[in-house]
Amino acid sequence: MGFTRAIAALLVLLLPGVSAAVEVNLSMQQETKFDTNAQRSGDDETSDVSFRFIPYGRVGSDDGKFAWRLSYQPALEIFVRDSDDNFLSHFAGGEASYDITPRTELTALNNFSVVQALTEDDISSDNSTSNDTERDTIFRNRASLALRHIITSRWVSDTNVSHNWFEADRDNAVDSNSIAALQSFNYRLDGSNTIGVGGGATFQFFDNTDVQPGSDTQIYRVFGSWIRQFGETTNVLLRGGPAFIRTEQDSRTTTGIFGPENLGGNSDNRITFFAEANITQRWTDTLTSSVLYNRSEDTANGLGASTIADRVTFRTTWTPTDLWDLSIRGDFLNRESPSNLDQGGAGRSQSEEVESRRWTVAGRVARRLSRAITMAVTARYSDQDTENTTVGSGSFDNFVGILSFRYDFDPFRL
Repeated sequence: MGFTRAIAALLVLLLPGVSAAVEVNLSMQQETKFDTNAQRSGDDETSDVSFRFIPYGRVGSDDGKFAWRLSYQPALEIFVRDSDDNFLSHFAGGEASYDITPRTELTALNNFSVVQALTEDDISSDNSTSNDTERDTIFRNRASLALRHIITSRWVSDTNVSHNWFEADRDNAVDSNSIAALQSFNYRLDGSNTIGVGGGATFQFFDNTDVQPGSDTQIYRVFGSWIRQFGETTNVLLRGGPAFIRTEQDSRTTTGIFGPENLGGNSDNRITFFAEANITQRWTDTLTSSVLYNRSEDTANGLGASTIADRVTFRTTWTPTDLWDLSIRGDFLNRESPSNLDQGGAGRSQSEEVESRRWTVAGRVARRLSRAITMAVTARYSDQDTENTTVGSGSFDNFVGILSFRYDFDPFRL
């Protein structure tokens, strides 16, 4: 069912551009990875060495008014110590943009993945990864449609609609999906300052499990924004505002230790705030640093309840020559549920909130060995603590070291 949804969504993106010239890009990457905690266990840490084989293909075209791109990347990982952990993942993506008029642009994006082991390597760019200590199959799809319209030389309107879908065969994971809509208007005051206002709504739906009733969450938000450009080297973005969150839980009866037990049937209202702050500093033409703070609703992730995510990210990249590329990164992610509705069942505490914290520090050094071959060394340490038994312990720490080689084939046209 997941493959059908993804293929249909990607075909919709591609159909209008089938007559344009198509460019093909292919690459092959091999990784040797050492992991001090391959099972992501908080009690029984087992180190392992694995080999990953990652072919990658991308096709696309751009005729000036309409552009599209489609990519596919399988990833096979083979473990030395425990062959039962071997797995094959699939990642597919598509994007398209169409200039309706010189002032109006429509953009569509879709990313689909089938992951048979959600390990640390599979964290998405927005860090919306579920807690996981088991090998299982997880389907995830993210789709969005954006419309930008230049109203005047100073006014710009942005409209965005998105859908997130999560499905897993893990017993304690909750299948879920969410739909969001966002509208903003930005006004350029001068060459350095832009202000904006906007609002949006998100609707999240969580399925029932054996121990937890399903629930629906509605999130409504308004915000203001300010973008400031300091010269040619510093950029600051500030955005924030209040949000109203309403959660309604399904009602059902299950058999507990002492007989029938009623679960759910409650509702909860909260007012909180969402915010974003981003500072980017370009020290030189080859050295750039950025600090990002973001507080927002989390996307569909299998945790079984709506969560608010606070993220702090620091990143520095340095490209001293055309051959070398160095980067360091630090991340902090905190998730907590915006309501205290029952998350329990038989043998679980009531009014138990989801709370998860994760620290990650990583560094990467890449060296281009030739026009087509790139070697990279990556080191990463993570520490995660989850305080909710309804989704498993999810608490662990681990160190990962990766040596990778990538070969980029010459692009060609069809």
